[in-house]
Amino acid sequence: MTGHRDFEDLRRFKRFRMTGTARAAFFATAREFLKLGEILDISLGGLAMRYVGFGEQPDGPIEVELFGSSGEVVRLGRFPCRIVYDFELADESWGILKVRRCGIQFRELSKQQLAQIQTFIDSFGIREESTPPDDADFAGSGS
Repeated sequence: MTGHRDFEDLRRFKRFRMTGTARAAFFATAREFLKLGEILDISLGGLAMRYVGFGEQPDGPIEVELFGSSGEVVRLGRFPCRIVYDFELADESWGILKVRRCGIQFRELSKQQLAQIQTFIDSFGIREESTPPDDADFAGSGS
C-alpha cells in the first residue's frame, strides 16, 4: 500500500514505541506460521512491526501472537487482526531478503485480551510524549 502517511491521524488509542525485546508472530487462520518480526510500536488498537520476508502478507484473516523478554519470557495468546499496510523498507533491504514494515489492527478483542495487551505495553513500552504516526489503528479503519 502506498500513501498511508497521507491520512489524517484518526487513532483512538495512544501509541507506544517498544523496547527491542518485543516481538510478534503472524499465523494464518489455519494456524500456519507466516512471519516473525520486531514490534516497533503498539496501542490497544494495533501495532507496527518490521520483519524480513520475500513478499507481502497474504489476504484474509490472520492472528498475531505477542511475546518478549525482560528477564523472563512473556508470551501472550493469539489475537485476531487484519493487515492495514505492508511495504518494503528499500533502504534496509538487501538482495532477495526484503525488510518490510507492516501495520495491523486488532479485531474483536475481549476485555481480557485488551488487559493482556495493556500489560504487555506496560512491560515493554517506552514512555514518551509523542510517537511517530502510522495507521494501524485508525478510528475509520475496519468494521
